[in-house]
Amino acid sequence: MKREIIKESKKRVIIGALAGAMVFSSFGISALTADAADLTDTNKKVVLYDKDTQLAAIASKATSTKTYADYKTGTYQQVTLKGDSISFDGEGATVKGSDLLIHSAGTYVLSGTLNDGAVIIDSTDTENITIVLNNANITCKDGAPVYVKNSGKNVIISVPKGTANTITDGSNYTYEYKEQTTDEEKAGVSSEPSAAIFSKDDLKINGSGKLTVNGNYKDGIASKDELEITETTLVINAADDGIVGKDSVVIGSGDITIKAGGDGIKSTNSEDTTKGYVTIGDGTFSIVSGKDGIQAESTLLTLGGDYTIKTGEGAAAAKTKTVQSNMQIPQHGEGQQVQKTLASTESAVIDTTSAKALKAGTKVVIQDGNFQINSEDDAVHSDDSVAVASGTFKISTGDDGIHADNKLDIYGGDIDIEKSYEGIESSEMNIEGGHINILSSDDGINVAGQNNSTEPVGFAADKTSTTESEAASTQKLTISGGKINVNASGDGIDVNGSGYMTGGTVAVSGPTNDGNAGLDYDGVFQVTGGTLIVAGSSGMAQAPGSGTTVNTIATAVTTQKAGTEVKLVNSSGDTVLSFKPEKEFSHIVISCGVIEKGESYKIMAGSTELANFTADSIITNLSQNSGNGGMTPPEGVVNIPKGLMAPPNKEIELKKASN
Repeated sequence: MKREIIKESKKRVIIGALAGAMVFSSFGISALTADAADLTDTNKKVVLYDKDTQLAAIASKATSTKTYADYKTGTYQQVTLKGDSISFDGEGATVKGSDLLIHSAGTYVLSGTLNDGAVIIDSTDTENITIVLNNANITCKDGAPVYVKNSGKNVIISVPKGTANTITDGSNYTYEYKEQTTDEEKAGVSSEPSAAIFSKDDLKINGSGKLTVNGNYKDGIASKDELEITETTLVINAADDGIVGKDSVVIGSGDITIKAGGDGIKSTNSEDTTKGYVTIGDGTFSIVSGKDGIQAESTLLTLGGDYTIKTGEGAAAAKTKTVQSNMQIPQHGEGQQVQKTLASTESAVIDTTSAKALKAGTKVVIQDGNFQINSEDDAVHSDDSVAVASGTFKISTGDDGIHADNKLDIYGGDIDIEKSYEGIESSEMNIEGGHINILSSDDGINVAGQNNSTEPVGFAADKTSTTESEAASTQKLTISGGKINVNASGDGIDVNGSGYMTGGTVAVSGPTNDGNAGLDYDGVFQVTGGTLIVAGSSGMAQAPGSGTTVNTIATAVTTQKAGTEVKLVNSSGDTVLSFKPEKEFSHIVISCGVIEKGESYKIMAGSTELANFTADSIITNLSQNSGNGGMTPPEGVVNIPKGLMAPPNKEIELKKASN
């Protein structure tokens, strides 16, 4: 049955607007404002593949998978499995001991139990071969129970509704059908088969019955060409990978449970850029994997589905990096550039095992889906780009919540990163919509060049931009919509380049230490629309700078406790904005349309006045001399430069841990 590519989101976020007040997230901002943009739906309805022909073709495959056809309406042959023997009186196959050897196209219906045998398909016919598992239980103790050596067309494994079937292999393959082949990917020789269900040609699995696959040798289900699954309830237990399709894995629907020592689902073709993809139309997925949850060599695309994924030992097993460093710490001063020298004794202890939940070599594209992720490594990762149109995400990770080496686009969705080292990271980041909540033990939003996971943490080379034009041209943050809440122990927003905010609402709590800043940038940070509130430490604090058109106040304040209600009160005594930072803070930045030029304001914490000012310019900075030895910094900068705060010759152990 044809399915619509785009489904209505299963979850909608309700934006509260009481008495004209804008209310945002757990940060607790409310502002009396007539700015209608702050009250609009933050989820843009974007189809990510409508102008990308390759993505459109991949999406089409997920919505046109071959569904189950009742074998009883056509011609078929019955195969009865009788423990240690097989009963078959038809044509197109022969019985050899306890093995069924199929050499002709047709439909073969298997029922019963086979204690130690195999179904071997070796055919040059150009018609489909269909294996119907009708309450069949097949065990092969020394090889793959189902092995497609050759097929002129598709091999289809059908699982009729109401049936329960089991395929189980042994922990060592020694049977006569084992082959040694040249492995192009590994540049060596490998053995085939390597999975309980293994095909050297295209393989399709359909039908709404249940199929349990126990891959005790290596993989559960593997195809060296295309692998397509739809409708089936699959339970896979695999010593290594759960589901592998070399050229592609296409899942139209189904209920899939995987427990794998290696990767959960993956496609491996790295030679052809049009292949090596995973695309999922819909379904329910429960994946527990020792390595990556779902991994595509090229593109990973989801159009929908419900996903529960745990990788490695989960977020609790945050990786540890140990660095021996010898650093030159720069002195504060205008125009001073950051320098670093790492001693020849520098060492980094890094676990290189990839245990990411969603991973792709070129693109991760989330059109829709509901994701519950507990990952030891990045929750969502691409070596190139990530795009999110909609969906719901609950993420706990020992590393980054969402990471793209080059470009990250978020158009909508409910993204809740409950635990992370860094929340979202990319060299170029574009946020146009969505509800994004980030809790991070380091940076909340990090705009940095490519994948810095191999750099010593805290001394990354992404701090080397020396001019505004260079920084702006290489790494950029653009926020034009959405509701973003950041609770960070490192920098709240760290832009190793330039940032441009034209809309949306951004609230930052933290950090509490003076070695980081709520807002940290190298080039420019311009606010020309939306609302930005930052409450963090004062030591390295920055405010929006040149090019900003939204009235802004930046000031150091006496240290206040987390949860303190802060109010912006006008000269008439009216509270025009209030918020409750989630961390202790000693510096505040507010860029918001409620600040009117020429108006006088007080910043209050309860009945205590923290600061007062008159908005006689676009940027009112009351902290220009703080923490800077009496030197007046450039516009927008409170404390320069962004120094590397660790002392020299100190061995530092930096743990990716939760707050």
